[in-house]
Amino acid sequence: MSGKRTLFECKETRLTATLGDILHQLADGLAQGRIELRDDCGQVSAPISREAKVELSITEKPGDRGTKRKLALEVKWQLPAERP
Repeated sequence: MSGKRTLFECKETRLTATLGDILHQLADGLAQGRIELRDDCGQVSAPISREAKVELSITEKPGDRGTKRKLALEVKWQLPAERP
């Protein structure tokens, strides 16, 4: 069994409207059983299972320059092992 690999990663500043579009694409993919994402960072096509674990949090930290807020969403699922 090979090690962990990253299928898609994006760390950029975006307009919140653009982030909303990305979240819509992810939501549509979750509903259809396959995430299809194309964006300036790259593209990915990944099947998902019928059930998944979700971790969702919104936190805030006050500071001198204002309050910093963070939305964290993590979705985990397991695919069946591939048969040779």
